[in-house]
Amino acid sequence: MFRTWHFWSVALPFALALTAQVGLIVHLVSFLQPRLGPGGAATALALVSGAALAGRVLLSTVIDRLHQRWASALSMASQALALGVMLAWPQPGLLYAGCVLFGASVGNLITIPSLIVQREFPPAAFGLVVGLSSAIGQFTYSLAPALLGAIRDATGGYVAVLWTCIVFQLAAAFLVLSRTSWSTCAAARRSAISRSAARLPLRK
Repeated sequence: MFRTWHFWSVALPFALALTAQVGLIVHLVSFLQPRLGPGGAATALALVSGAALAGRVLLSTVIDRLHQRWASALSMASQALALGVMLAWPQPGLLYAGCVLFGASVGNLITIPSLIVQREFPPAAFGLVVGLSSAIGQFTYSLAPALLGAIRDATGGYVAVLWTCIVFQLAAAFLVLSRTSWSTCAAARRSAISRSAARLPLRK
């Protein structure tokens, strides 16, 4: 299992995305409080929670009809965009908007991996793949608050922290699509070989 890219194309991107997500949520109040005050930071955190609930419910109504890897990549990229907005324009209104956009994918990144495994792996391997990938993700994101805290202490602010999370999310979006890209290329190669073989003259 550990030797196949198919497994790592699920485990690795979601481990990166959840590391950024969990670490950012832990540090969110500390980042927002100087800009919004205690009450504003609490409101922003509530918006993240509300958006997470709404996003999870809305996606659940359509996820079976979507390409789940593309939906995952979009969720990861939207969180990177939200952090970029909060980093570039730290005005109250845009900070709140960034929290809503970030929160909309919080719940989805927890549930989508199991759906991908259910669709792409044999039923007998479901428990093994989900268990191993979840364990890897839980290990990495358990270190996220300490990692981002160390970056914050080393740089004296949250700019480098947010950039780290943005890089993690964009890398995760790229990696989760790599299985699709490689599978498409492999299918194209097989089709080309089949067409070439069909054109070869038969020997009598």
